[in-house]
Order: sequence, then C-alpha cells, then structure tokens
Amino acid sequence: MSKQYKVFLVDDDVKTLIMIKYHLEKKLGHKLSVNVFAYGENCLDRVEELQPDIVVLDYYLNAIKEDAQTGMEILKKILLLKPDTRVIMLSGQEDMTTALETIHNGANDYVVKNEKSMQNLELAMNKIIHADQQAALADNNNADAPKDKHKIFLVDDDIKTLIMIKHHLEKKLGEKIDVSIFAYGENSLDRLEELQPDIVVLDYYLNAIKEDAQTGVEILKKIKATKYDTRVIMLSGQEDMETAMETILNGASDYVVKNEKSLQNLELAVSKIIYADKKETTEA
Repeated sequence: MSKQYKVFLVDDDVKTLIMIKYHLEKKLGHKLSVNVFAYGENCLDRVEELQPDIVVLDYYLNAIKEDAQTGMEILKKILLLKPDTRVIMLSGQEDMTTALETIHNGANDYVVKNEKSMQNLELAMNKIIHADQQAALADNNNADAPKDKHKIFLVDDDIKTLIMIKHHLEKKLGEKIDVSIFAYGENSLDRLEELQPDIVVLDYYLNAIKEDAQTGVEILKKIKATKYDTRVIMLSGQEDMETAMETILNGASDYVVKNEKSLQNLELAVSKIIYADKKETTEA
C-alpha cells in the first residue's frame, strides 16, 4: 500500500484554504491526509504531534491578525521542529528576491498565486511524491549499493533559471543528487568548505542583477583553487568557442550553452560525472 502524505495547509484567507484543500483532495485525495490552519502558530502547535510530510505555507500570514507571525518566521520554526518537512511557499509575489529568500531558508518549492497556482501546487506535490517513490525504489533495488548522493550547487542570479534547473535535475536524477541553490557566487563560496559539493553548475554571468558581484569565471577560479575535487559545469548563453575554451582552461569540466536543449545537455553532463565516479569506485 502506497504512503499517505500528511499535509498542512496554512493560509489566513479561508477561501484560499478551502479552494486548495478541495483541489488537492480532488486530484490527489487517496495520497493525502490534509489539515488546515488559518494561523502559523496553530500549525506549529501540531507539528510535533502530527509530523507532517508537506506544509503548504502562505508567505503573508498577518493580513487579518497583525501580530501573527509571517510565513517566513513559521518556515524557520517548522524546520527546527521537524527538519525533513518539505515546505512549499505560496505567495502573490513574483519577484526573485522573495522566492530566493524562501528557498535559502529551507523551502522546497515556491508557487506564485495566480491563475495557474492550483495546477502548479499540484505539480509541486507530485514532484515530492514522485521523488520519494524513486528514492524508495532505488533503495530496494540497490540495498547493498552506496547510498551517498552527489552534492550539487546550482549558481545563477536568475531565480527562474535556478528553479527550472533544480526541478529538472531532481525529476530526472533525484535519487542520485542533493541540490543546493545560490543566486550569487559569493554565497556558494561561503558554503563550499562546509558542504563540499561534488559538482557546481555555474552561470558564466553572475552580475546581471548585482553589478559588483563576481563573475562566473572568477568564482570558477576560486573553486578550483581550493583543496576539493569539485567538478564545475559552466552554463552560458554564449555559443562562441572562445568563451567555452576560457572556462575549460580555467578548470571547468564541461560547458553547456543556454538554449532549448540546455536542460537535457546539463542532465547529460551531470550524469557523465556521476557515471564516471561510480565506475571509478567500482574499479577501485
């Protein structure tokens, strides 16, 4: 029998709460057990007791009750109480800063409240369920195989690109990888020693939004100057050979052009590294 996921829906708009609950139960009812909360504080009171697998959390939770804690505050507290909870943040804001703030604070996904929010929320749920199923299948099929995942840093100052790449790689290689995302190269460097990534997918331009940010090549050089054997895949909109060779000569393992085939080519580049590492471990 397949697992039934415990889901918390948290929003101070009761109409939104009912609409989301109705939609999810209609589409995924046999897979979910849903609890609804108008305030984040009420949700926190039940986390340890009910142990939710997924929390859908509104970014603003103080529109009605002004002294209520915000979604960001609740997010941080949920992850302190139950760190393996997957949190999907729901917000009317489409700006990169808000989305990135939630992801950096531990949210699993970010869904914008618009005409497609119900479908996108359902998709986000299905991704979590599918990834768990794939991981469980991999565990069953590879009981004696090493369980270590490849740690991957995704670094790009375009939040839409970051989330798109993260979703694609987790969908295709979810059981093999553990992904962290960063909007600025400096932030990725700050976590390099702590997390020791196996692979870094690095945008060539990282100063389109923050002009004083270091470029991808500057970050590449600093990564390669460390003692860690981190493989860097450079991602760029430029198709010229000169740019590609510049990155390869500075230590990049691969160069992927941003175009209609970039997600598939990036998946292939990551898969090649994983396969080569697996082969080397087997032969050792």
